[in-house]
Amino acid sequence: MVWNNIPHDIIFGILDNMDTYCDKINFISTKKSYYHEFIDDLKKYKLIKMINKDYYETCELLDKYEYGSDSQYIKEVVTKSLILSYNTTYGFYDMRYIFELMFQFNFSDSYIEGLNPHFYIHFYGRVMECIVKGDRKKTLENINEKKMLRCLRGNIRIDKNDPFDLK
Repeated sequence: MVWNNIPHDIIFGILDNMDTYCDKINFISTKKSYYHEFIDDLKKYKLIKMINKDYYETCELLDKYEYGSDSQYIKEVVTKSLILSYNTTYGFYDMRYIFELMFQFNFSDSYIEGLNPHFYIHFYGRVMECIVKGDRKKTLENINEKKMLRCLRGNIRIDKNDPFDLK
């Protein structure tokens, strides 16, 4: 197959229809010039790999790239961050990631409730009451006043090299 004459809009169409980040990287890796041309466009899709794994990288990606809150990709990221349990009786999720997504984007109540009713009932409303769009400092002050949101309080410092060393 001759790769030289494929227009960019077709390549973007192919990339948009691929499901995973790895598939997209593998596709552009088939030709060196494609890799160099499209890798910067694909770096923003690394978010789905970093969610619930690397908090600092997640925050950097959210700050660096533009994502639409109604895009299918962000909905997949939210789904991954909210569904960490194996059944409806017990489970866990890292509230830091969920908070960052809620601070950056607007999601409908019914969408969040459909993904995780437990989170919606116990935490969603409390976090939304604290969020002041565009004012992170005021948002963090509001969070520090809520007892139920202790896990998001700013008095916990995490060292980037040793995330388990809480100081």
